[in-house]
Amino acid sequence: MSTQEAYERLRHIAMENHCDIFGVADMTPAFPLFTSEEKSYLTRFPKGISFGMHFVDSLVDAIAEDVDNISAQHAFVDYIYYTLGRWLDDVGVLIARELTRLGAAAYPLYHFAFPVSPTMYGAVSHKMIAHLAGLGFIGKNCLLVNATYGPRLWLGSVLTDAELPTGLPIARGRECEECMECIRRCPVNALNDVPFRVEEPRDKRFNAMVCAGYFAERGKKGFPNYEMNCSLCMAVCPYGQRAARNIVSAPTT
Repeated sequence: MSTQEAYERLRHIAMENHCDIFGVADMTPAFPLFTSEEKSYLTRFPKGISFGMHFVDSLVDAIAEDVDNISAQHAFVDYIYYTLGRWLDDVGVLIARELTRLGAAAYPLYHFAFPVSPTMYGAVSHKMIAHLAGLGFIGKNCLLVNATYGPRLWLGSVLTDAELPTGLPIARGRECEECMECIRRCPVNALNDVPFRVEEPRDKRFNAMVCAGYFAERGKKGFPNYEMNCSLCMAVCPYGQRAARNIVSAPTT
C-alpha cells in the first residue's frame, strides 16, 4: 500500500465518524519541546495525525452573547467534554488500530487519560499538531483557526511512525493580524499578542495560570468546575462567527 493510500484510509476512518477536518503533521519541528525525561519518548513518533469536529454554533454563540450565562456554560462544557471529547478519543482508537494493522506504531492522545496538569499542559498540544498538519494557523487567541470553521473545533490526535504525506503550516491570517477582539474581550488579560512559534513554550503567548485562577473562581459561583468555563476568546473570534453565518446560509441539497 502506498503512503497516499494509507493516508486516504485513515482519513476515511475519521470522516465516516463525523470528523470535519483531517491532516498529518511532520512533528520533528516540535521535538525541541520534548526534552524532559517524561516526554522524550514522544520523539519516537515523527508524524502526528490530527482530526477534529466543528462545534454546534448555537452553543458557542450563547457564550459570545453572555459569557456569564451559567446555563450556557454548563451546556457547552458538558458538550465538549462528555460528547465531543469522548467521541474523538474513540476515533483516535480506531485510527490507532488501523495504523497498527498497517505495521506502524501508534500513540493516541486522549482527552480523559490524566487529571489536569497543575500547569495546564497536556502531553502534546492538539492545536500545535493541527497547525503543523496545515489545518489552520494559531491565532492571537492561541487557538487553531481553520479556514472553514475558524476556532470552533475540538481536536483529537494520534502520534505515529507511519510514513504518511504531511501538510505544511499556515501563517497567521491578515485579518487576525489586524484584529484585537479576543485580546480586548479576555476578562483576565491572559493573551499576549505574541505570534506562534512552534519551538517556544505556550507561556510566551498565553498566561494559562491566570485563566486557571479565573476558572476556579467561577467554579465557586456555580459555573462548570472544569479547566475551561469561559471560552470567550474562541466565541468572539470573527473567523468563527463568519463561518457560523456561512454554514447557516449555505444552500441545502
